[in-house]
Order: sequence, then C-alpha cells, then structure tokens
Amino acid sequence: MNLLKEVTVGIMRYYAVNTERKTSRMEDRELIRKKQISVIRTDGSLLLLLNLALSGVVLLTIAKGTTKTHSEIIVISIAAYTFYKITMAVINMVKVRKMQSPILITLRNIGVADALVSLLTLQATMLASFRETSSLDPNRMNGITGLAVCILIAALGVSMICYTRKKKES
Repeated sequence: MNLLKEVTVGIMRYYAVNTERKTSRMEDRELIRKKQISVIRTDGSLLLLLNLALSGVVLLTIAKGTTKTHSEIIVISIAAYTFYKITMAVINMVKVRKMQSPILITLRNIGVADALVSLLTLQATMLASFRETSSLDPNRMNGITGLAVCILIAALGVSMICYTRKKKES
C-alpha cells in the first residue's frame, strides 16, 4: 500500500512542481491559468485513481488479514512520521488558504491525502502489532477508518475537479 501511495503521490507532486517551474517563466497569463487548471484536474483524477486502489487494498486487508506486525520501535517510528505528516498538512492548509494559488492548492490536497493514507497505515500496523493487548476488532476498525479515508480522499479529488470547472467558467 505504501509503495503505490508514495509513487502516485510523488508523480502528482512532480507534475505540479514541474508545471509551476515551467509557467513561472511564461508571460501569457491565460496560458499559465490553463496549465495550472490542467494540473489540478489531472492530479484530482489521479487522487480518484489512488482512492480506487486504496479501496481495493483496504478490502483485501480486511478479507485476508494481511497487515504486517512490527516491533514497538518500528511502530513508534511510523507513528512519529505519521504525526509529522499530519502536522505539516494542517500547517500547509492554513498557509495556502490565504494564497489562492492553484498549484499550492494542489500540493496541499496531495499532502492531506498522503497524511490520511499514512494514518490508515499506522492504525492497521498498530492493530496488527498490538493484537494481544487490544480488545478491538481489527477488521472493523480498519474498515471504518478505511472507509473514512477513502471518502475524504474522494472528496479532495472531486473538489479539485469541480474547482477546475468553476475556474474555466470564470
């Protein structure tokens, strides 16, 4: 799950940053706007595809119980990294809201989706690793959290696509 997420998120970030780098040298405002809208639409579509793959992974995890167990130190490391991603996503949300840059909005949404998937991964890892000390049903918890994460990522992808439609009309 993590490899697929990291590759997809990396491609989306590269596409957004590369387009911003290219458009920063352009002078035609209309062409810049079209390219930025194209980035948002493409990355929104990729978020929806990532969401589809994530849904499949969540279903397989529940059906097969394939979550890996790790030592406490590894789980604590995953937790620290996940909380760092969540913190950075929240900070970027606040910063970008004021700027209204289409590329920054795209990067913000990618960061939020990345943090959400990391949160799901952390929960699944913790439930698998601490199964003996927990009275929770891991399949139910992974299903509920997986559903919530998939809904939120789908909402991000759809909002990005709707944003492009709104910007095209204005």
